[in-house]
Amino acid sequence: MAACEPAGNSHLKASEPDNEYTTEHLPPAQPENRTEQGQLLQETLSSDPGNGSRVVHQAGLPEDVHAASVHVCEVMDKLGYSEAMVRYRQEAYRKRDIRLKWVTTGSKGEGLSSPCESDTDVLLLKKNILCKLPGHASLQLPDIITVFIMDGEHCHPGHFWLELDHLGNANITAPLFVHTNGKTYFSSQKLTERLKEIVQSVPGPTYTVSGPAVKHEFESERMDSVVALPIQQAMLSEWISRPRHHSWPSPELIQEISKLQAYLVPVGCKGSETKHMEWRLCFLGEQKLTNSFTECQFKLYIILKFLMKEELKPICNEMSSYIVKNIVFWFIESTQQELFYKETMFKCLLSCLQMLQQAIMDHHLSYYMFPGRNLLIGRINQSQQQQLIAKLNELIQEGPRVILRCPKVLEALYNMSPTELTEKSQRREEIEKLGLEWRYIMMKYIDLKDGWQQEEKDPDIITVKERIFDILWPLWRLYPFERIFKILNKKNKDALS
Repeated sequence: MAACEPAGNSHLKASEPDNEYTTEHLPPAQPENRTEQGQLLQETLSSDPGNGSRVVHQAGLPEDVHAASVHVCEVMDKLGYSEAMVRYRQEAYRKRDIRLKWVTTGSKGEGLSSPCESDTDVLLLKKNILCKLPGHASLQLPDIITVFIMDGEHCHPGHFWLELDHLGNANITAPLFVHTNGKTYFSSQKLTERLKEIVQSVPGPTYTVSGPAVKHEFESERMDSVVALPIQQAMLSEWISRPRHHSWPSPELIQEISKLQAYLVPVGCKGSETKHMEWRLCFLGEQKLTNSFTECQFKLYIILKFLMKEELKPICNEMSSYIVKNIVFWFIESTQQELFYKETMFKCLLSCLQMLQQAIMDHHLSYYMFPGRNLLIGRINQSQQQQLIAKLNELIQEGPRVILRCPKVLEALYNMSPTELTEKSQRREEIEKLGLEWRYIMMKYIDLKDGWQQEEKDPDIITVKERIFDILWPLWRLYPFERIFKILNKKNKDALS
């Protein structure tokens, strides 16, 4: 993934120096005592993490499983996963969503990843389209609303064809439809193909299409935007009414989620012969569930995502954090809530790994929100299944030491002193909070043709940018910005890693 960049001055990228910590091509510093300033510059660069050998600190992992759980929870606080930081991110993205009228999903919306850790997933909610189940009368709708009837007869549960019932002004053109058996359907594949044609006509490499998502970068933030069509009816009757024995989700949370609209996104079922026609259910309530996680629960989820990325995804690329999320949902629902605390996190982790292993053995993992859908269908071949089962058995046998397979945690446990870890944590959080503030301010310029020019002159943005640069490198003012942009970029990436 590309490095996250400090805010602003994106128009200077063409003249940036090589992306290294080097002063070779920098002009002399502006103060008269250039020798002294040059020495300070070199000392600053050479002292940054990654430019020299590290001292190994043998704090490590306690032998006692409860003590190890607590210690790793505390280390994760310093790595950017404290409860306070998670809640801060959740609120920052919620405020931005209100301003932009979209929904940030995935790890960003959940508050569980820093700016450089993953792309930002966004749902673009269409207001002039409505999907409904057959046999249900439409609400009194304006004639401008386009209406589709959801046909699930040909699909794996949780997927639907969309039959055109009424064409309003949704700007859905004839090439996006498929005609079969005297009916007209909205093709998910044709929509993504059309999106690809549109973005390829946009000058420059800013936009691309991958699957259902339009991928683009705005001021160093990499975003995946997916169109989502609203559904008239509630789709969660089974989820709402099923018996629960351990008070999660709470009745209040179930009631809150039941009022949220469900959506369809242009993704077909893996391996389906009619994948090109299918649309998949999604629920905004999932984020309400992750937001309700306790500290132990969300750290459990994060560690499982680390292990998925490092150990399982290399075996099978279809293994995703979404599969992990559903394992965690099922595990929390089936476990007494009193058992989730710092001391038990590793025991919970091993139980989740066992649950995942069993799901892979069975080649079946029910979607938590809509259990009829099997999340593993068409994703794992027999060879991958055997390798994944063996790898999970290996991880489970390691017990608490499985955490050492997570590079971030391993680095913090063995290669950083407590003081170094604390100082880096404080610096990272300050920079990240400022970055989130900057992104919120600059979003008011996102739809303006000359937005970047106006943004450059915004006094609030200038203040935030300069505060970030001062933290990253106090000497930055001594040099022309266009010559040190990549140095600041690299420092920003290191600070947020």
